[in-house]
Amino acid sequence: MTGISEIMAKMDYGSARESLAEGTAWIEKRAIARHFIGGDFPEGGDLRPVLNPATTREIARVPLARAAEVSAALAAARQAQPLWEALGCEARARHLYALARGLQKRERLFAEVEVLNGGRPMRELREGDIPLAARCFYHHAGWAMQRDEAFPTLVPHGICAGLIPWHAPLLTAVRKIAPALAAGSVVVLKPSHLTPLSAVLLAELTLEIGLPPGVLTILQGDDETGALLVAQPGVRMVSVTGSVPTGRKIREATAGQGKAVTLSVSGTSTFIVLGDADPDAAVEGVVDGLWLNQGGMGCTGARLLVQEGLAGTFTARLKARMARLVTGDPLEKGTDLGALASEACCTRARDQIARATAAGADLHQGSAPEGNFLAPGLITGAAAQGCSGPIAVLTTFRTADEAVQLASHSRRAQSASIWSENITRATDLALRVKAAVVWVNCTHQLDAGAAFDGPGPAPEGGRRGMETWLTHPSPPGALREEQPSHWLPDPVAPPQGQALDMTLRHWIGGKFTRADNGLSAAIGGGPPVASGSRKDIRNAVEAAVKAAAWSAMSGHQRAQVLWFFAENLQQRQAEFAELTSDQEVRAALSRILAAASAADKAAGAVRDTKPGFLTLERAEPQGVLAILCPPEAPLLGLITMVAPALAMGNRVICVPSETAPHVGAKLAQVFAVSDLPAGALNIVTGPHLPLSEVLALHEEVSALWYCGTAAGSARVETLAAAGLKPVVTDGGHPAFWSAPADLMRRASRTRTIWLPFGA
Repeated sequence: MTGISEIMAKMDYGSARESLAEGTAWIEKRAIARHFIGGDFPEGGDLRPVLNPATTREIARVPLARAAEVSAALAAARQAQPLWEALGCEARARHLYALARGLQKRERLFAEVEVLNGGRPMRELREGDIPLAARCFYHHAGWAMQRDEAFPTLVPHGICAGLIPWHAPLLTAVRKIAPALAAGSVVVLKPSHLTPLSAVLLAELTLEIGLPPGVLTILQGDDETGALLVAQPGVRMVSVTGSVPTGRKIREATAGQGKAVTLSVSGTSTFIVLGDADPDAAVEGVVDGLWLNQGGMGCTGARLLVQEGLAGTFTARLKARMARLVTGDPLEKGTDLGALASEACCTRARDQIARATAAGADLHQGSAPEGNFLAPGLITGAAAQGCSGPIAVLTTFRTADEAVQLASHSRRAQSASIWSENITRATDLALRVKAAVVWVNCTHQLDAGAAFDGPGPAPEGGRRGMETWLTHPSPPGALREEQPSHWLPDPVAPPQGQALDMTLRHWIGGKFTRADNGLSAAIGGGPPVASGSRKDIRNAVEAAVKAAAWSAMSGHQRAQVLWFFAENLQQRQAEFAELTSDQEVRAALSRILAAASAADKAAGAVRDTKPGFLTLERAEPQGVLAILCPPEAPLLGLITMVAPALAMGNRVICVPSETAPHVGAKLAQVFAVSDLPAGALNIVTGPHLPLSEVLALHEEVSALWYCGTAAGSARVETLAAAGLKPVVTDGGHPAFWSAPADLMRRASRTRTIWLPFGA
């Protein structure tokens, strides 16, 4: 028998198992996680087993929807959407409030079902996911009430498709359902076939609170089901949470269809521990943030950067803390880490660990039971690479600048957690590190009222997130017709009888340069212009990357440059009126002044989220922004697209109108004398199709705006899917750019910074 002194020395947890009687009874009563269509649970589709990942035993079965079920789901959603929108803001808000209250009342049942189907510890769900999901419904009940007042010019998308992964299935589903319903849209949700049960329970809750049939539809299924759903022409918005390959497939599948797409793909997260940090607090931050949900959360950390002076102490304490973590039965109240969702998830993580150790990395790992369990681990060594699952990869650094460089290597940086007792150093890094959300001396703070603008093309949460679930009414008028290219370049040479070469050149890095290929073309009756190629785009991108000082300037400073540019353009108003029209020049001047006046008005906000935290949202430029201007109105079209991008601090690569490129080339002369820093704006004339392909595939181009034909829009969206970069296209609608209501918003991203605030 173990003595009291031995118990006190070891301080091991005693057995205290949670009861899952209610959740088990609920699952056994249903046996099959059916679809939810038109307020009913119909049969249909081949059945697959649903396993409890902790025991690997079958607990239910799930059907896989195919064409018939998808068609029925879309029919129900199509019938419900106009009625739901006509219901009015207050009625929609009441339904969302009822969902929040119902979720809180059934908190225990939802948690038990998630434990049985997802393998996560009960404490983690009841303290994290369930309250966050209820908060999301409450928050968007407020947006539902204020929709018409807050977004008077926007309308709902209509039918929205939501695809969610296996981790955090309830919370991820609610983060798609709540804003869509608040906007006046209806949702067709496809959960993962590994974790389908929470969605069924949520469907039952909608029946209890009286949500109209068809407003929420659930299609159970696999990847094939998701592909069928996304391909439906009636779906006007697709919101996906998942892996990078899944995001690419969705972007390619929706290219050219005019569908709004939001992607929340798995990105990298970094812990930066400075030498003056509290090592014990930072260790607990790693435990709470990195190993949360078995490392499966999309915003969970993967890299651990520790300053050399603290590395020894910190690593020793982290290993000691890791040794005390309990991995195992999620029913035990003392369990810290539960099971991964499937055997495939475990195999993938173990293979990554094996490759890292084979390459020379050192692995320090605790113990875990057999099955779908993976103990937390720490990988060190020069050969260490990022791993999925609860595995931290530790690297040391010497200076803060080196830490920023290491943290910014990933193109899909998602979040960062910075630890330092010096608030000045911490906030300096918070602004410099590449991340959408930054936690200072804390980790994994989330709230529905704060934006999370991750590596996908659209943010979630807060006002910015709500805006993505609304859209402008479809532009009127016919699409542009496909026209044969008139771009037939010839070697640069002075026209016959003319001694000087009057060819208008590119403007790259603050200099006027010839085309790299030595070719020019006379288009639209204007003087010859340089014919741009891949190498000219390369030079322009290099110049834009080096012009980071423009992005670092204040909005007031950028506004002064734009005001000065407007003055210079006005002095040459008669010249540009001959090239276009006096009316077009006046309209262009007006839009420059509008962008200049807004440059210092989009700084961000302080959000009311959680007690004890100051949550800052900061508007920042996309980075290097490529713009292909519309063929009509060569001056006004260019100014309309470029001015808001510059006002928000982007470094721009502009390809002027393909039908009158000489106007854009002439305009470069005005920019050249307007105090614009070298590389902040680069103008490359040339044929749109080949240049747009180069820009869409270039890794240093952060975002791309394209105005042209419908086929060109589809081509650009398809190519940009490889890098998951944000793309704005007009789909061939000439009216798109003529009312640029939201270009300022699209020209920026949101960085959210969480600071502990108060005693």
